[in-house]
Amino acid sequence: MTTLEFDPADRDMPSVAVVRAVAAEMGRAASNLDCTLQETIDTKALNNLFSVTPAGVPRTDPDASVQFTFCGCAVTVYSDGTLIATATESE
Repeated sequence: MTTLEFDPADRDMPSVAVVRAVAAEMGRAASNLDCTLQETIDTKALNNLFSVTPAGVPRTDPDASVQFTFCGCAVTVYSDGTLIATATESE
C-alpha cells in the first residue's frame, strides 16, 4: 500500500498524485506505467472535484472520496488530500 498527500489548497492536482502513487506501488517510473490515467477516469473532473474555489473553499465535503482501479491498483482519493494506492495484481 502506498499513501501520498496532495494539497488542494495549494492547487496540487490529485491526478498527478494518483500516477505517482501507482507508479511507486508498482515499483516503476511514472513514465513506464502500462496504462494512462485518462483511459480510466476523467482527470479534469477528478482535479476539479478536489480543488478549492477561487475563494479557497473546498468543493467537496471533508469526508468525500472517490475509488477506482488504475493500472493494477485500487486507488482511493480523499478530499483531505490523502491518496492510497494498493496493488490488486501481481506483476
